[in-house]
Amino acid sequence: MVAFNTAYKVIDVIPVSGADSINGITLKDTEVAVNQTGGIVNLTTTAAHGLLAGSVVLIEGTTNYNGLREIVAVPETDEIDIKADFIAETFASAAETVKIALAAKQDYKFLGFRMHMPTAPGQADIMTITIDSKKGAAWDTVIYSNDLDTVTDLEYINPNVDLPFNKDDILRVAWPNVANRAFAIEFFVSPVN
Repeated sequence: MVAFNTAYKVIDVIPVSGADSINGITLKDTEVAVNQTGGIVNLTTTAAHGLLAGSVVLIEGTTNYNGLREIVAVPETDEIDIKADFIAETFASAAETVKIALAAKQDYKFLGFRMHMPTAPGQADIMTITIDSKKGAAWDTVIYSNDLDTVTDLEYINPNVDLPFNKDDILRVAWPNVANRAFAIEFFVSPVN
């Protein structure tokens, strides 16, 4: 087991919880962003997303809402309310998605993650974390892969924690969650000194 270096300053804890696949959820085309006032915007997904309030997600493909966004409420199973300044937008593409991913505003180190499921999937269910490198697909690398078949509690400390990521590199998480198990994950990142 890799020992965690307590000298690393955790600058960001990215929480995600829910009970569905975290491979990516598409925003519903022809739907519009809805102003909920007070810096809250409502978005509709094509299907039930399984995410819970308090989760931080990466939105991509939109004109006005890309980036890490906190879900502050889940009014319906196919809706999320996010913290964002409202700008009118109608969604029209399968490329407009809500995903579990880590992105940062500065160069960073991926320290690891902690995950809990009350009930193990009980079948093959592989989670991967892949670097989506700003340099292009030739540099994309899987940095974590594990079958969560029998897992209920998992704590992963990145053994290559001193290898930095560029602020434009995205760590993408893919996990089909085939049994739709309830889960909670916290990802930890630190600045490059």
